[in-house]
Amino acid sequence: MNFEDIKQQILDAEKLHIKKFKESLQQAGLPHLLEYCFPRFHVNHRKKMYTYSVELLFDTEYNEYLYWEGKNLISVDRETGEKGIVINNSYKATLIYQSDSVLLTLEDPVIVTDLPAEEIRNILKTEKLVPQEYFNPLYYTEEPIPAQKYPMPDKILNPIKIFIQDQEIHSGNILYDEFYYKKYSEDKEIHQFELNIELNDFNERIQPKYTELLNELIADDLLVSENYALELFENLTEYPSYEDILNDTQLDMKEKINFLDPFFISQILNEYLWKSSTDSWSWVIREVFYFNKNEDKIIIKGNAQKLD
Repeated sequence: MNFEDIKQQILDAEKLHIKKFKESLQQAGLPHLLEYCFPRFHVNHRKKMYTYSVELLFDTEYNEYLYWEGKNLISVDRETGEKGIVINNSYKATLIYQSDSVLLTLEDPVIVTDLPAEEIRNILKTEKLVPQEYFNPLYYTEEPIPAQKYPMPDKILNPIKIFIQDQEIHSGNILYDEFYYKKYSEDKEIHQFELNIELNDFNERIQPKYTELLNELIADDLLVSENYALELFENLTEYPSYEDILNDTQLDMKEKINFLDPFFISQILNEYLWKSSTDSWSWVIREVFYFNKNEDKIIIKGNAQKLD
C-alpha cells in the first residue's frame, strides 16, 4: 500500500465516522445541532485506532453587546458605541459523542460515548453555543474532505521545519488550535518556536487563500459602505497586499501581526500542522509575534508551551 492509498483510506475512515455521527443526530431529532459541533479525528498509531470525538462549545462571554457581522464577532462599547472584533472569547466544552475503529479498516465504528439527547436539549435551553463557522476551517462538509485538510509533504520534500529554542522537532509534535491561542498556562515555562516554510510551497497553498480573504473583507465593507475592519488598525488605510505580508517594507511587524492575527494566522497554521497525531503532541502554540519572508523561506515565530 503506497502513501496515497494510506492517505485516502484515512480520509474514507473519517467520512465513515462523520456519517455515523450524523445518523445519531437524525435519530435523536437534533440535526440542526451539527453547526455547533466541534469534532476531532485522531489517528493513534501506537494503539492502532481511529478515534472520533465531538464537543459542544459554550460562549461564556456572550451578551447582547456581541453580534455577528459577516464572519466576524463584533463587540460594541455601551457608552461610545465603538465597534471591535472579538478575538479572545472564553469557552467551556462538553464531550457529546465518541466513536472508535481499527486503524486502516473501513469497518463500522464502535460508539464509545452515545449522544446524550436529553442532556443536549437542556443545554440548548440554557447555554449560548458557539457555531463552528467561528473557527476555520469548517469541519463538516457534504463533499468529500479534501486531502489538504491533512497536509503532507508530498509536493516537495520537507516543506516545513519547526524549532523550539533552536532545537528542531517533528511537525507532529506541536499543536495549533484556535481554542488554545493566547491562553497561556501560568505554571508552564514559555518557549520560543520558529516555523520555516518553503516559499514556493507557501505561495502555491496560501496566496489563493489570501486573495479570497481580501475579496471577502472588501465585499463585507461594500455591504455596509464602511471599512469596519480597517478601523481597528491605526495606521492601515487599505488592506495589505500579499507582498506586503511577506515583507516588512510597507508594514512594521506590529501592524502586520495585528492584521494577520484575527484574519489569517489560523489558516496558515491549520494548513501546515497535521491535527491527527494526538498521541505525539508535546507542545502547543500560544501566540505568533513574527511573520516574514527570508530568501526562499517564510519564517513564523512565536511562543509555545509544553503539554501535559
